[in-house]
Amino acid sequence: MKKIKKLIEILIVGSIWTYIFVALVDPLFQHWWRFSLLRGDDWQTIAYYWNHGGKFKTANDFALLGAIAALPIVWVVGLIWAYKIKYTNLLLKPLEWMFDRKYLADSGKRIVIKNIGLKEEKESEADIIKKELKNIEKEIDNSKETAKIRENIAGQINQLKK
Repeated sequence: MKKIKKLIEILIVGSIWTYIFVALVDPLFQHWWRFSLLRGDDWQTIAYYWNHGGKFKTANDFALLGAIAALPIVWVVGLIWAYKIKYTNLLLKPLEWMFDRKYLADSGKRIVIKNIGLKEEKESEADIIKKELKNIEKEIDNSKETAKIRENIAGQINQLKK
């Protein structure tokens, strides 16, 4: 299920990125080289020129060739960058700005409620001392019992030796 969700997300982001990429790059190619990435006639012209012995002579020709060669690399890098964006955060950002501005304007009236829930009462020093005394008494009682048990075991061992 996760793989299908990820695939759908990649397809959606890839489609949107491709549309934006072509919308930005195609006008630049048309302005600089009078070449459209979307028209088949322009691609056929370049193919015909190349297949019939045409040579790249000027810097402008090499720039067009370099730009066409760089298109897939730029598209992939842009796709990776676009995929990493958290779109839910991006869509909710205007709401955050709206609320921040609202609270900035009325900063004196803003109420912030923290630590809602049960209050922990601080123990007084007397209560802490009482707890420690109880623990010490338990330890003393345990040590008296262990001493009695040791004496009984020692007595039984002595009886066995005789």
